Amino acid sequence: MLDLNRRLFPLQCARRNYPGAAAPLSIPWSVAEKAYGVYASLYGTGQSLERLAERGGFGVEEMDQLYPLWREEVSEVAALRAEVERLRAVLASIHDAVDDELRRLGAVPGSCVAQIEADARAALADPGPARGA
Repeated sequence: MLDLNRRLFPLQCARRNYPGAAAPLSIPWSVAEKAYGVYASLYGTGQSLERLAERGGFGVEEMDQLYPLWREEVSEVAALRAEVERLRAVLASIHDAVDDELRRLGAVPGSCVAQIEADARAALADPGPARGA
């Protein structure tokens, strides 16, 4: 699930002619920590991650060099795809539970579910009278 209260680390804008210039203005702190691990091994720990953040963060080019997978990790699209897959799994387990209960009651699982889905689609297509009217 997306954590909207996560701590963010600033990114400096890339040069216009840099091929990977399109980037967010901030990234999760946890991703910056991964880049900082490489940064510290190359340049030492004279500047803490906190201090780098105070000075404007890493540049986009630096992030591409220090932690090449950072874009994939911070991609909201990737996070949303993972959430969709999680919800599909939840929905499948709900369908299975409904089918099991219908079998227990002696009903034909597919026919009831199909009718419920058709009713739901119809309700969404026709919201009925406006509230307060």
